[in-house]
Amino acid sequence: MTTQPYMPLGEFFRRILILGAFGLTVLIIWRLRIVIMILFLAIILAISMDVPVRRLQERGMRRGLAIIGVTTALLLLLILVAIIIGSPLVIQTEALINELPEAVEILAEDYTELSQNNSFLPDVDVSVDSPNDQQPLDPDIVASGASVLTSIGGSAISIIINVVLVIVVALYLLAEPKLYADSFLALIPKSHQLRILEILIDLREALVAWLVAQLISMTIIGVLTGFALGFIWGIPNAFALGMFAGLMTIIPNIGTVIAMIPAIIFTLVDQPEFVLPVIATYLVVQQIESNLLMPIIVKQRLSIPAAALLVFQVIMGVLLGFLGLLLAVPLFMVIKELVRELYVDDVLNNINTAIEARNTAEGETVVRVTGDNYMTSEIPLKRIFKGANPFERSVNEIVDEDGIPEEFTEPLEE
Repeated sequence: MTTQPYMPLGEFFRRILILGAFGLTVLIIWRLRIVIMILFLAIILAISMDVPVRRLQERGMRRGLAIIGVTTALLLLLILVAIIIGSPLVIQTEALINELPEAVEILAEDYTELSQNNSFLPDVDVSVDSPNDQQPLDPDIVASGASVLTSIGGSAISIIINVVLVIVVALYLLAEPKLYADSFLALIPKSHQLRILEILIDLREALVAWLVAQLISMTIIGVLTGFALGFIWGIPNAFALGMFAGLMTIIPNIGTVIAMIPAIIFTLVDQPEFVLPVIATYLVVQQIESNLLMPIIVKQRLSIPAAALLVFQVIMGVLLGFLGLLLAVPLFMVIKELVRELYVDDVLNNINTAIEARNTAEGETVVRVTGDNYMTSEIPLKRIFKGANPFERSVNEIVDEDGIPEEFTEPLEE
């Protein structure tokens, strides 16, 4: 009679403590998610400013003076942009906002007329009270409006505080990057310090590539969209719409749809015959940005899978709102790089894994899996699809059942 082995009490409590520590860590990260994202944004800003600072250092300028020079140059650039395009942008944006209610009202009237002539369209109450027919405002409505305005004011103050915090933290990181890097590496075991340093360098290069790509892409998309809407189709507020499209480029996939909405509304009201061309303009510009600008600028350095990025964007938007959408791409890039380097490469040793196929002299197709440091044996492709339910059979079952012919066997490369 065999006795049932039990887990030692010490091992049981050790696992409970590990599980509790993991849960506590996840809870702390969740509670501090906004602070973590602000710190991440500050790191991105510090890296973006570090590029010109290093260029000035290479020319013999001290780092402190280089930081002051770059910061001053950025402030002067912002002032210059505000002087040159700030006033027209404010005027056109104000006109866009003022015309929006009228545009929606005209669209509503057109839909009412269309629904009366087409019985299959549902009836929607789109009546709008004229100024003479308006009733006194309900006190509850006034109170709700005041609450909304208070909430907006609080949000604006919070945004300003967060922006100042990001700038201050970025300047501290920029002033003494080696101090923070040394302190971080001091927390890493000696045997892994060099590897972590390599990963940090790779992450910095990836973030710099993304920043350069975004700046160039935003400028080109803004100019192209504004030119097409204003000079080709004659859409009102083309300058503001172009600037808005350029800014929304920082949010892949979703940004194009957001930027398209106000342009469609004004086109329907002012020149409805140009609705499809305007939509096509946004789609063409988006394709230029996705398939031409980004690959050329980044040179496939980032290699971000589009489907995975879209799902990650949705998750970040649900969890963190606009800040999550804004930082989804660089955060996804960092997570992808960490998983690739620390898990796929260091733990699994499966870096650059790929499926290869070739035809033998007998005309049979064989496949194998290769990586940087290994190569599996070849298996005839027809054996994978043998049987009524080929996708339910694993490669191990195929090998155990049929064996691999000697001519298709290759030793593994260590």
